[in-house]
This record gives sequence, structure tokens and C-alpha cells, in this order.
Amino acid sequence: MERVGFKEWALVCAALGDGRQCVLVRKGGIAEGRDGFQFRHREFFLFPTFFHEQIERVCLTNAPLPEKLPNEIEIRFCARIEETRVVTDWPTARGLEPLHILQESVVRERFDYDDAPGVQVALVRVYRLERPWRFADSSRYGGCRSWVDLPEPPADLQLQPVFTDAEQAQRRAIFNEVCGIREDGVSPRRRREFPGGPSEICGRRFPKRRPHSARGAPRCEGNDCDRFPVVPRDPSTSLRMTQRK
Repeated sequence: MERVGFKEWALVCAALGDGRQCVLVRKGGIAEGRDGFQFRHREFFLFPTFFHEQIERVCLTNAPLPEKLPNEIEIRFCARIEETRVVTDWPTARGLEPLHILQESVVRERFDYDDAPGVQVALVRVYRLERPWRFADSSRYGGCRSWVDLPEPPADLQLQPVFTDAEQAQRRAIFNEVCGIREDGVSPRRRREFPGGPSEICGRRFPKRRPHSARGAPRCEGNDCDRFPVVPRDPSTSLRMTQRK
């Protein structure tokens, strides 16, 4: 597990840890950099943030805000990303409602933020730390940014998945259905355009032996090219395709 934390509302962290949520919905903050928010890490600890207004921004009745320890950070959960998507149509973003606790107005606010409508979403599998990990709070964890570097995790870290494999598969099926993803990770639209899959895409777009002669020039290595990089959803099982802008 990388020693990196993903800053998320404490109520959302709790919901991820008890099974009420399994997706992350992000747009980015003012400190995310010129490229905006990206799911740059595949595994990370859930770093809880505390502010009272989050109680009114989630779909929970009489939800108490988890208690913040004085001068300490307590990490109770970590997550591994199974799938990511950039959702640019509102019906799809709204359709993810069964997989999170955020109010629709919050998702809409993030969707409409800045000049590029849309949100980045990630399906995650969450793990519970056998013993909470505590370390000293610091000003370096502040600011409107999503990722923070953490101290070295405990050497005896033990993790327990929140969902069984079957339960996680059920949630993955919902996510895939809402986002229009086939079991092989390819969207129906891309499958219709290139029924042969990654090999056909790369074969039709760029010759496989075309050299990368200049910066920004197309390249193709096997089934990977500048336009359609193939990245592992699960390196042991399959590949998925995402179109590079």
C-alpha cells in the first residue's frame, strides 16, 4: 500500500467503510494543479476531513459527524480502484445514486463546476484496517487538494475487505450498467465502432511498427497507442480501453 492519503469527507469515509458507498465522485479543488483532479493512485488510505456542513450534504438521516481526535489523524480504511470513468452526461452521473450517499445537488454542483461539465468517478473496493492507524496532525495535510503524503504505514498492517467478492461483483455490475461498460471493460459505443477490440483499434488507427519519431506523434506498442491506451483494470484478468483526449 502506498503511503498516500485521499482526502474525503469523514461521513463518506464512514459510508465507504460500512458498505453504504462504493464510488468516489470528484471534480477537483483549487490546489489540484493546471491539469485538475486525476485518480493518480490505484491504492490509497482514506483520509477523513471534518466540517459540520457535510451533514446537510449527504442522504443520511440524523447522521452524527464522526469525532475528530485532537491533534491526531485516524485512518480506518483504505481503498483500491477497480474502474474509473469521466462522466460527461448528467443522466449517467445521476444514475450512480445507488452507489453513494451524496445528495443529488452535491453531485450536480460538482458536475457543473468550471467550464467543462462532468465528474470523474471511480469504483473502489474498500478495506478495513484491523487496528486504526493514528499519527500526528500537521499543516501539510491542509489545503484544497485531494492527495496527501502520509507517514510510513505500520509494518504489521492487516486489512479486511468490507465486501465479499460476490458482494463487490454485484456493485461492479451496477456501476458497469450505469456507465454502459461491458464485462470486458469496453463501452458499447466503442465496441460497435471497433468490434475486434484493442487489436483492431490499434491496427486500424496506427501501424504497429510506426516509429515514435517526434514528440506527440502516434505510437503503438502491441495494443497500446496514444489515442487508445490500454490500462489494466485488474492485471491478472483483463484490460480496459480509455480514449486519451
